[in-house]
Amino acid sequence: ASLDKQARAALASAYYFQYHWWGMHAGFLPYEKLDEPVGFFNYRAADGAFYTKFSEFGSFLHTVYSDAWVDDMLSMDPAPFAEGENDTILTLDGDRGGNIAYCGHLFTEPELQPDGSLAFWQLSLTCESDDFKGWAGEETIVPDTATVTTVRLVPTENGWRVDALELPS
Repeated sequence: ASLDKQARAALASAYYFQYHWWGMHAGFLPYEKLDEPVGFFNYRAADGAFYTKFSEFGSFLHTVYSDAWVDDMLSMDPAPFAEGENDTILTLDGDRGGNIAYCGHLFTEPELQPDGSLAFWQLSLTCESDDFKGWAGEETIVPDTATVTTVRLVPTENGWRVDALELPS
């Protein structure tokens, strides 16, 4: 609530993107199988995917994330996405699933940093006790572990961009 509207939009867009296409799942669906693999890519984003043109996808990334974050993601080995022939998107296909012990997350108040960025903590709450049996019972679940990760937004001439964010689960 302490972030301005544009910063909240960037953070929400980053969460949405990472949850659906780079975090819980890697790659765009639907996709079509390539006749011949390109490096380690076997798929190309198809009609109905989040994006099918790499230039449009790149524009989206740069309206949500810092240039450094985008460069880091696209230079990973293996990278989750790459530009294919005729502005297509080469994509991975894979899931990591969620953490069954995940209970929720909280944020601390953003603090303005000397470089003009905003930094704050994300506290991911989980139930790591040995007696945790899952969510099927009627007993109240009380988180017993908080994992702390940094969230950082950097100012640009076009608004805030996410520079550090991990999914909480």
